[in-house]
Amino acid sequence: TGRYDGFLSEFRNKSFARTNLFEVVINPPKIMNGNKMFENLHLYAESANIPGLMFATSETRRYGTGPIEKKPYAPIFNDISVSFLVDGQGDLYKFFYTWMNRIVSSDQFVNGNTLSPNGLAPFEVEYKDDYKCQMMISTFDEAGNGVLSSQIVDAIPISISDTAFSWGDNDQVMKLQVTFTYFQHILNTDKG
Repeated sequence: TGRYDGFLSEFRNKSFARTNLFEVVINPPKIMNGNKMFENLHLYAESANIPGLMFATSETRRYGTGPIEKKPYAPIFNDISVSFLVDGQGDLYKFFYTWMNRIVSSDQFVNGNTLSPNGLAPFEVEYKDDYKCQMMISTFDEAGNGVLSSQIVDAIPISISDTAFSWGDNDQVMKLQVTFTYFQHILNTDKG
């Protein structure tokens, strides 16, 4: 029972981290400056993941024979998926579509334009410094204190999910899954 009592004491002191108390904050990239959606974007984030961390490894044998050892040599950062609730005007969907279309201009032919709003020719790619953003994914305890905070460096939206519609979904809210890739993530270890 000593081990169990120790666990109860630890639980009472620290509790457990909760997965429903989080916030996703995205700072606007240069190509989206002035877009009002950034001010409220964190309110629409329904679910997200703090990215994991893994290593690329090489396999070696200590003496040229025997068991294989894996030696880490580089970090691998998994993509981040954030699920957003879509507002009744579709502004959130339009926002991410516009952002991605400004990264690689793709809809000018449909509209009869030869240049995009940011001056790109069809299928031309914008400069990374203009479309990357900084993100912060934070979790909180029940008192509102910060628990974990992951700084996402140079994030880029790389996909928005298909959205299925059905006459039978009477009480469902439209959701949009956005996948981000990024250069690096840094877990902030300071409290608060």
